Amino acid sequence: MIAVAAGAWYIMSPAAFGMIAWDTSLWNNAVAGGLVIVAGIAGLAWGRCFSPTRWIIGALGAWITISPWIFGYADDWDRLLNTLAVGVVLLFAVARCAPARS
Repeated sequence: MIAVAAGAWYIMSPAAFGMIAWDTSLWNNAVAGGLVIVAGIAGLAWGRCFSPTRWIIGALGAWITISPWIFGYADDWDRLLNTLAVGVVLLFAVARCAPARS
């Protein structure tokens, strides 16, 4: 459920920063956020800690975390913090499902 909410926010967040014109970084938000939502819903359907969806959400969380530097908006502090927050939330959501070691 956390991944679905984070994915939805990631899609909608550019509007919160007043960005209306679509550029490459906004397409990244839409595509990555949509994939997070799909993987999150699949994870809910197949079990919260279903391994393939964990890997997909983890990979997307890592991608989202590094995307400000790839798309060149790391100097926009508000967008940077928002993007890092979404990526870290996804990575923590995946880590929460890690198997316990004995």
